[in-house]
Amino acid sequence: MIALKPLSVVKPRVSRNTKLNKRFKIYSTAYKSVDPYRETSLRYMGYANELGEAFTAYLPEWGLPASYCVAASYVMFDTLDKGQKAYEDADEGEKFQDTLRISTETLTWQMLASVFWPGSIIRVIVSMAASIVSNKQLDDSQFFHFLPTLVGLAAIPLIVKPIDTTVDTIMEKSISKVINGEVKTPEDASAAFMTTMGSLSVPPIMYSLASVIKKLEI
Repeated sequence: MIALKPLSVVKPRVSRNTKLNKRFKIYSTAYKSVDPYRETSLRYMGYANELGEAFTAYLPEWGLPASYCVAASYVMFDTLDKGQKAYEDADEGEKFQDTLRISTETLTWQMLASVFWPGSIIRVIVSMAASIVSNKQLDDSQFFHFLPTLVGLAAIPLIVKPIDTTVDTIMEKSISKVINGEVKTPEDASAAFMTTMGSLSVPPIMYSLASVIKKLEI
């Protein structure tokens, strides 16, 4: 009997004329049915700095910097992984360009989805919880004093998927088009620019909102 190799582990070959040929998503699943950096528990390494921020008051001096080192390591490993796959899959003469393109795309995705967005969103959630505890005069209790941290930690698993999906959509409509040279008309350029600016404005807006929440009586 002839044993057939499962399709899930066969390296996909995409036509060079296909727009998705240069997409980082192609390389993220090129050799595996599951991307370990995006679809397994390794994804939570990108949120290590959020954990550090949540536990700042309870960590030694080196604790917070260490949490950022863990998150930065995760981002760099994913970038290197996608870059390597791009290099191996690229045609001769285009290896450097494809590696640079995919690495830039991956790094941009990670900075949005693992650093800027989640940090600011968690800050808002924790600020809301802390404001409620403070205004209800519950912060004298040891449990309620720790409650905002618990709320922030509980929110992390709930925001990972929505943030990843949203950043995917934003990248496809703006930054990825620029990186892959798919901006053909002034309308495309305008849409890409506005979407990019909108994505970059989310963190400062969230941090400002967190500051306002701290001053409100809820």
